[in-house]
Amino acid sequence: MSQQASPLAIAIDLGGTSIKGALIDRSGQIKARQTAVTQVDKGYDAVKEQLLGMVATFCADAGQEQVAGVGIGIPGTLRPGYPEVVTLAPNLHWREKPLGADLRREMNLPLVLENDANLAALGEQWQGAGRGAATVAMITVGTGIGCGLILDGRLHRGISGAAGEFGHVCVEPEGWRCTCGRQGCLETRAGIGGIVRTAHDLLAHSDRGSVMRGQELNPKLIFALAARGDALAAAVVEKTAFYLGWSLANLINLLNPERIIIGGGVAAAGEVLLTPLREVVKQMAWPASVADCALVPAELGNQAGMMGAAGAVFQAAATGSRPDKDPTRGK
Repeated sequence: MSQQASPLAIAIDLGGTSIKGALIDRSGQIKARQTAVTQVDKGYDAVKEQLLGMVATFCADAGQEQVAGVGIGIPGTLRPGYPEVVTLAPNLHWREKPLGADLRREMNLPLVLENDANLAALGEQWQGAGRGAATVAMITVGTGIGCGLILDGRLHRGISGAAGEFGHVCVEPEGWRCTCGRQGCLETRAGIGGIVRTAHDLLAHSDRGSVMRGQELNPKLIFALAARGDALAAAVVEKTAFYLGWSLANLINLLNPERIIIGGGVAAAGEVLLTPLREVVKQMAWPASVADCALVPAELGNQAGMMGAAGAVFQAAATGSRPDKDPTRGK
């Protein structure tokens, strides 16, 4: 189906708590939306039916002849090749699920399945903070820390489809235990849980007064208190910026990206985090590389994954590539 005859993409962001879908045109305008609670507790088949139901509703709204394809972001790892198998999606409790083949049996539309962090990177490059840049690293900082890499205009997945596990870069070999089972991963210091643990650790080892004492802590509160001058909260931000900035400096030295985009819930702190983060990166990265790298906040928020899913569908339609194989490479 040609892009001209089918100017709309169905874009779906599948998460462990919700499924967000949108009908998006070639200019990036959202024409319709759907949201549903992910039925994780009912198992794989129930979630698959939710995805098919969302696609059917969008097709009924737009007319299937107007749909260029379906793009779906998966919160996990997909085995490279065709048909796609979700090898691991912890938040969905999935292992080795043949989602690509299962969906294609039920719908007659081109399909792009991709890791959600990768699609967020594509979305920001197409319609957000990465516009005009050929080499982009999109860092999503939340409970975990993910990274979508676009190198010289192409999405980089790695040989196993697992490129971008940035949260598991080791920053302290004898550090705190990570949920992955290893010690000292970046997530233990700069993920949501790590930031809160750092705050509790500083409070326990300091006699200084802080509004954080006695509070139910979360990064939003910690960053807000730091902005208001709370010294211990500011120390938490400083530690977070150090570990994240150290890791980003290594990424810059290795890949020499044009732009690093910071997204996710923690990035909502804005310049309270970004200002010290840029300073750490400037101090630690190779001067020639960091001079040409802009570190900027994401622009699309929780729409980045859906925008990337739509962009991948349109790119595949425009190049004539098999969208279910690799939407970023052309013929």
